Amino acid sequence: MVDWEHLVARPHLVCTVCGEPIPPGEVFYSLLRWQDGQFQRLDILAPHWDPALAEQAISWWRQQRPAALVEQGPRLLSPDILFTIFKDCARSQERPRACLAWLLAWLLVRLRFLRFVDLEKGADGQGDCLVVQTKVAQGKQVLRLRDPQMVPAEEELLQEQVDQLFSAAGAAVADSEDEA
Repeated sequence: MVDWEHLVARPHLVCTVCGEPIPPGEVFYSLLRWQDGQFQRLDILAPHWDPALAEQAISWWRQQRPAALVEQGPRLLSPDILFTIFKDCARSQERPRACLAWLLAWLLVRLRFLRFVDLEKGADGQGDCLVVQTKVAQGKQVLRLRDPQMVPAEEELLQEQVDQLFSAAGAAVADSEDEA
């Protein structure tokens, strides 16, 4: 299991497209994708954002860099964003995404965003299923997620990649399309 307490470092916010630092108060997009055998996070200033990039992504979100960097210690992305990434990964049949979904499910249980229901033995002997329930705000669905049974090398790689992906968290902001 990944040690989430010290996982997220201070932001290093730089636009992937133009290479410029993302200034305080600026709206930007973050994109999570699988490329070249690893998860990659891209931060892109709003003027450089291309909606076509979202089609290649596991998940993406719009956020705003805090106006002033305050010494806040480690922090994660918001549970809402983590849940969106979890849902996107849980639908996939690709092994790296299944591993990330498993990890995010346990994190969301720990954050009390999902409620732990049970750990069922797999009927086919292919591993356990984590059973969780969403909160009322998400429709109170019961979700089952099969344990990907990661080997130690996969766990280490996932921990390194998650550390890199979530090392620059900003405040989530509503998409202008969502507000309409």
